[in-house]
This record gives sequence, structure tokens and C-alpha cells, in this order.
Amino acid sequence: MTARTRAAAFSLAAASALVLGGAAAPAFAGSPSDFCSGDAAYANPHTAGAWWIEVCPNAGYIYEGDTANKTDAFDGVGYLTAVGATDVPLIAPASATTAGYVGDAYVASWTDAGVDLGGGTVVDVSVEFTLEGSFARWSISSVEAGTSTPVSIPIEWEGGLGSDGDTLYFVDGDRMISYGDDDDPVLMWSAESDTSTFFDVNDGSDAVLIEAEGAETTITVGMLDYDCATPNADAFAYAQTIFTTVEFGSTPVVPGTDDCVVAQPITVAPGAPLDVALDVTITGVTYPDGGDADYWIYDPAFDDEAVIEVTDYNVPDTAPGFRLTGTAPTTPGTYWIGLYPYPTESDIYPVGHLEVIVAAPAGPQLAATGSTTPVIGGIAAAVVLAAGAGILVLRRRQTV
Repeated sequence: MTARTRAAAFSLAAASALVLGGAAAPAFAGSPSDFCSGDAAYANPHTAGAWWIEVCPNAGYIYEGDTANKTDAFDGVGYLTAVGATDVPLIAPASATTAGYVGDAYVASWTDAGVDLGGGTVVDVSVEFTLEGSFARWSISSVEAGTSTPVSIPIEWEGGLGSDGDTLYFVDGDRMISYGDDDDPVLMWSAESDTSTFFDVNDGSDAVLIEAEGAETTITVGMLDYDCATPNADAFAYAQTIFTTVEFGSTPVVPGTDDCVVAQPITVAPGAPLDVALDVTITGVTYPDGGDADYWIYDPAFDDEAVIEVTDYNVPDTAPGFRLTGTAPTTPGTYWIGLYPYPTESDIYPVGHLEVIVAAPAGPQLAATGSTTPVIGGIAAAVVLAAGAGILVLRRRQTV
């Protein structure tokens, strides 16, 4: 299985070569410095019920999205283009972008001034990109350059979905559902403009092209969560009952959902050495031939210092276990690690998330060995692995 590494920085050549479900992605104009460059330029926001992976705030780009129980929502989405005689990608230098948490939402905004679409059309385009709950939203407005006079322009939004060739679509006017892979969240879409919108999609292709025209355009996608025991088709059926009324910023979940993978949180001191067996419960998944696992540490600085190892690797009738080693972040806060313990010889890919709370010392601390020393907050004591237990360093999370 192919291990996934962090997304490379964009450049004109890379963007031109990227293929989304057989359709070429837009060839972005501008220099490579217009895009996120290096781990530090990306954000990995956590909102209620959702984990957003490798978000480029100055381009409104999302590499990947997880819900509590599902993964691989996207394969790179949010390519915005103002369409004219000359097409112009709607991006901005990071220095011209305002980005960060506003309440429970993560919001990035910028204005691309003096966009020359050819034929004498020059406009200022403002973009507000919001992640809230399990939803992402792109709000685009355009005015005549240097004025406050609204002007209608064509906009294209492009991206690829994690459901790949299994993708199916249900379109109803300015709303859409995409689905098709049991490991992926069902996606609920809306595209609204003061003139027109159109979903250009085809069953069996993960490429999504949304065409809109107007002075005000809003494109939204929300991830519907469901558990390991629920078929994707059942989740789609539930999505049909809510997709026209579901509220932006909410965390939609199929009723009766039980979390597939539950990892008990741990609390550690800043900069503390880590060597702890994780307390993970897996529900609704069997491992007749044993199992393996992948992981994803959302914060790049933490990722440079910590490693997840797998225990009970490929042991028949036994779920894989996890061990966190390395060093805790030096900055207090909450950090997240995605855990993906999958059965060997199976297409099932369950998902869970470990919360690592880094807090100043306030009592007994996590020992370097993870032997029996409790951690802050009364969380269960770490357990030393039995002598001779197999340990393998996990791969980073794969693209599924």
C-alpha cells in the first residue's frame, strides 16, 4: 500500500501536470511563491467534527478532510478561477491573506485587486474561505476595479474527490450529493450565485467542476459522517433527507452512528519525552488475518518530533495497537493525531483521532518509559509492552 507524504508546494509546472479524475487541473498563473510553500505555510485546522489536512489559506485549497469515522473526502479541492478572455486563478500571497480562528470557525480572506480578465474587464475579487463544523465554504464577490460597484463575472471551482472512480452524483438544482466509497464521508454540496450555477460532473469520475456567474457566488461542501457498520448507500439515503436544509457550520451524522475507533486522550508536559501505549477501542471491525495501521500527525512541528508505532502487527484475530514515542511539542495546546487501523487483506479503513493535550506541569507527569506513571487529569496509566511484542514504525497515512 502506498504511503502518503505531505503535499508538495505548488508551482506552475506542478499545477499544470496535476490530473483530477482524468481532467487536467487549471494551469495556475503566477510564481511558486503565490502558493503554500513548505509545511509551515499550511494550516491543519480542527473544527467541530472535522479535521482539515494541508489547507492553503491564501488559495482556499484543501488537500484532505476527515470526519470522526471517515477519511479521504478530497484529493485536493478549492481551485478558484475567474474566467475571461484571460483566466486568472484567485490566489494571493500569504502576506496579503488574513487567516485564523474566528470563534469555532477557521477563516481566511483576501482581495485580488486589478484582476484583468481581458476585453476591458478589470475587477477586484474578494474571497472569504471558511471552515466550520464539517463544512467548507468559498464566498466570492467582485466589483469594478477601484470601486464598490458590483460586477458579474464567471467563476470556476475545481477539485478531485477521494472516492475516485467509485464516485456517484445526485444533482438537484443548486444542490448536489457525491458518494460511492464506504471509507469516505458522503459530501453535500451547494452552489449559489446571483445569476447562474452549474455542476459539471460525471458518475465514475472524481473530478468536480462548478461553474457560476455573478457578482456574489457561494460554494459550500459538507461532510456527512457515519460508522463502520453503515454502508455508504445508506448514508447517501440519509443525506437525501437533509441536503437541502442542512445548516452550514453543523456536524451532520447519520443517526445511530457509533465511533469506529476511540482513542483515550493523553496529557503531557511541554517538551516531555514520549513512550506510551495508547488506549484504543475499535468497534465494528474484525481482524481475522491481523491488521496494520497508518497515522497522520496534523501539526508539522509535532510530526517532526514524534512517531506512532504499531504493535500486534498482522497477528490473526487481533487488532493492531499503537504506541506514541518521541517528544511532545514545547508549546501548550491541543494536538491531534489521526489513527487508521485497517484489517489485512481488506478494503476497510477505519478512522479515529487521538487528542494530545500539552499542558504545564500540574501533578504527576508522563514518564519517558510510559511504564505506570499517570498523566495529568487522571487519564489511565501507560502500559509497558510485553517483552518480545512486535513493534513496527507506522507508515504515514496513505491515499486510499
